[in-house]
Amino acid sequence: MTRESFFECAFLQDGNEYRFHVRAWDPQEAEEHLRASLRDNGVRPPGTILIRDADGTVLHSVEYGGPEGGVSGARATLTLGGRA
Repeated sequence: MTRESFFECAFLQDGNEYRFHVRAWDPQEAEEHLRASLRDNGVRPPGTILIRDADGTVLHSVEYGGPEGGVSGARATLTLGGRA
């Protein structure tokens, strides 16, 4: 049985990197949660979403281009981790 993991999600936009910590089953679900949070908070595209593991390795990368992508459940824990 696979357990939920913590992922570091980064949103890159206009030369800034915003970091979030997300609890999800896999990198794709972490992306869905982050995408929904960005959309719900009125963040407009364009931008890039990166999903990293605990070691900082990029597991998933996708362009943020709008409202596509949903939330599958309420397992996300988003905390603003800082801005680089």
